[in-house]
Amino acid sequence: MSQRKRGKSGPRRKANSAPPSLEDALQLHLQGRTTEAESAYRRLIAVDPENANAWYLLSRLLHPLGRHSEALETIRRALAIRPDDPRALNDLGLMQHEAGDLDEAAACFTKLLELDPGDANATNNLGLVLKSQNRLEQASALFAEAVVRDPQNADAQCNLGNVRKILNDPDGAAAAYRAALAINPALLDVYPNLTAVLRRQGQLDEASQVLSQWLEYEPDHPVARHLLAAGTSHAAPDRASADYVRAVFDEFAETFDEQLRQLEYRPSQLISAALQQDIPTQEPTFDILDAGCGTGLCGELLKPYARTLVGVDLSSKMLDHARQLGLYNELAEADLVDFLNSRTAMFDVVVSADTFGYFGELQPAFAAVRQALRPDGLLICTVELAADESEDTSSYQLMASGRYRHTRIYVESILQTNRFVIRSLDPGTLRLEAGQPVECLVVRAVRG
Repeated sequence: MSQRKRGKSGPRRKANSAPPSLEDALQLHLQGRTTEAESAYRRLIAVDPENANAWYLLSRLLHPLGRHSEALETIRRALAIRPDDPRALNDLGLMQHEAGDLDEAAACFTKLLELDPGDANATNNLGLVLKSQNRLEQASALFAEAVVRDPQNADAQCNLGNVRKILNDPDGAAAAYRAALAINPALLDVYPNLTAVLRRQGQLDEASQVLSQWLEYEPDHPVARHLLAAGTSHAAPDRASADYVRAVFDEFAETFDEQLRQLEYRPSQLISAALQQDIPTQEPTFDILDAGCGTGLCGELLKPYARTLVGVDLSSKMLDHARQLGLYNELAEADLVDFLNSRTAMFDVVVSADTFGYFGELQPAFAAVRQALRPDGLLICTVELAADESEDTSSYQLMASGRYRHTRIYVESILQTNRFVIRSLDPGTLRLEAGQPVECLVVRAVRG
């Protein structure tokens, strides 16, 4: 039987070089196949450079990938072809707002409103740009207008609440936040804002209801749990949890110093005046710990006395600001008690400005301070003062603010238990709260 020989194959068919359809490219995009989708969009554009949709969708692909300059270039190409495309105008406005080019962002949303004066989203977005420009009254008016145009626009309600809170209109802020939650009760960032406004107004019962609703969505949220305990008859923890403290101060790190100026915040001045009573000469001869250093408000006051200056705080974002001052030899992100217990006899001075407001039971903290101080080491701190004195030496109060206050008798007892020699317990004013002064004790004590 003869064998058949395989003949030579004929010429291969040339691969199909036709570009994909826009729908094919979009499906690749929606499936997350970004490399293939980008290639498809670019093949479409190579064949048809006037394809505004391809340019626009390519920009939508590039921006989430962090390729911002390319996204801006491509969306501008789309608008050069179709200048009144509302999708492209809106996206360009959002991109430029994010990038900080507020004038162009405002121009985009203004043009959208010229094309459609009833566009609630464009109205809301223009309000956000004006808020970023600190044009707060105009921003508030735009958010209110967006709500009228679209009463179910929860974002506009949230933004209206936020700007009215800044404008010191707690009633208006609370109303907007309530409306936002009525539209969408899963808007988790609204709960802390509404809670803060209600607590500021003294509406503690409603604040507790809001916190309970918040916990239905986030049962373990440390802020909601702590503030609910502070505002109700729930058993008060003996100190604020590390997660609570970290969450609160990470949130406020960017605006912390400015907010404290508005509250006439004075702990650092109180600490400095107390320190000068014991160390009148500014010579860098002491190893000093700034316990709960935050953004470093005490750092500049302590530095002239410090051979070494160490700061410890739970909030990494607060520490980032303190680090920028260039004052500290070491900055540690740690629980205060744990840190103190790890540094036996390392410090000549421990100062703590307004940190013990997050401790109810002071014994562990003061025992740890003693552990970290050298013999005859100095403790200077502020302790928020409870209004009602008591003979009960375990007396401390968890306030609706989420902070603890302590009686003078209790502070004296804890210092004596830990064998500190009290030099003075002087009255002082920490800050304003709801326009009222918050009183404290300024403690000066020596490790005995």
